[in-house]
Parts: sequence; structure tokens; C-alpha cells
Amino acid sequence: SLYCWNLYLLNEGSFPSALSFLKEEQITRVYQEIPSLYLKQPETAAMISNLNANGIETVALLGDRSWGLADNDLTEPKAAIDALKAYNDNANENNAIHKIAFDIETYTYSDWKNDPEEYFISYISQMQEIYRYSHAQGFDVVMVIPVHYDSIDVELLRQFIETCCDEISLMNYSKPNQVRGIENEVAICRELGMSMETI
Repeated sequence: SLYCWNLYLLNEGSFPSALSFLKEEQITRVYQEIPSLYLKQPETAAMISNLNANGIETVALLGDRSWGLADNDLTEPKAAIDALKAYNDNANENNAIHKIAFDIETYTYSDWKNDPEEYFISYISQMQEIYRYSHAQGFDVVMVIPVHYDSIDVELLRQFIETCCDEISLMNYSKPNQVRGIENEVAICRELGMSMETI
């Protein structure tokens, strides 16, 4: 898969050169950040159609670290989900979006580091609400997470994986211990029959 925050990288003018790279690297999924304003542009539907015609799935990429805080009312992510639903209402099967990936790095707040278990519990509650709301709007959910949630509490990690997502995309950046660092996540996902990828 490929994570992309640049809409112009995959637009019609750039697509032929980008496609050769995507095929060479055997990319079958692009996580693409699409601001709500751009969902109304025809170029977005064309981009998704181009990718789809070449066997590449587009997953909408959303996230702000504040969404995982207990006092966030989730108005912002719900509005973003609503915008994607409105886009799909006018899309066809060639350019519809079926999945949303949430990259919500609440753990980067210094207060999280002071009390990780309390903040992780609040984060899970927020992600459960986002997951339920996304499903109600017809989307599957991929959660993008770091490898260290299991160091807080393995059972909380299990609860998160079981109740907050349909897939996991795991930020596995520690090259010296990439395999050892994901053992708990792999075991839980296997137990639940859930797809997991490492980034």
C-alpha cells in the first residue's frame, strides 16, 4: 500500500508516471487524504476511477490527534465522514470509497505519556464512536496505530482491535525488532480473523 497526502501526485496529469511506479511496487491500495472541499471536484472521482481501473483501491485517510481526547465531541470527524457519504451518494462503483483509514495519534500528547492507561481508555471510547458512526454511513474502518499500545495493556489493545476497526495498519518503524514488536498485534488479529498490515 501507499500513503499519500498529496492530491496532485495521483491526478490525471501525473498519473501515467505514477502508475508505472505503483505497478512496479505492486501497490494495490492507496491511502489518500482527501479534504472535504476536494470531494466536490471531478478530478477526485477521476483519480479514484483511474486507480480502480488498475486494480488499486482508494481508502480515504482522515485523522487529527485531538479526536481521541475524552472531551472531543467528534463533530469534526463526523462531518468528514458525512462529506465522504455525500460523495458516495453521487458516485458509481468505479469511483466510490468503501473504506476510511483513521490516523489519530493522540498518544503524541505529553499528557498521554503521564497517564497512558487513562488516555488509552478514553481514546478507545472515542474510536468506538467513530467506528459506529462510520459503519452507519456505510464505511469499513482501518485504524492506523503505533506498535506500542500493547505496552500499556494487552487486554485494552484487544478491546480496541475488536471494537474499533475492521482492519489494522500498524506503524512498525523499528527495524531492529520489527517481528518481535508486533507479536501481540498479530496474535490478536489472527484470533479475531482480522486483516493487519505493517507500514
